[in-house]
Amino acid sequence: MGFPVVNLRWTEEGRRLFAKFTADHIGKRIDVMIEDVVVTSPFVMMPLEMAAIQITGLETLAEAEDIARRLTDKKARVFVRLTDEDE
Repeated sequence: MGFPVVNLRWTEEGRRLFAKFTADHIGKRIDVMIEDVVVTSPFVMMPLEMAAIQITGLETLAEAEDIARRLTDKKARVFVRLTDEDE
């Protein structure tokens, strides 16, 4: 059996902002956060312009379910930043 993943679908504005952010930070590692919790830290190899991303590298189904639950909270805010190692 494989590892769990969580799909994150952007709003149109979120997609546009994420595409610009990743285009501006090619070759860097970024953090995708829900509120103040880092859920994934991918290395940006190209602008990511799609309407959704997949959060991988999760070790347990419980971890994936927790992230999915937080994402479905209407008050949840998703942030993207450069990782601390790049600052």
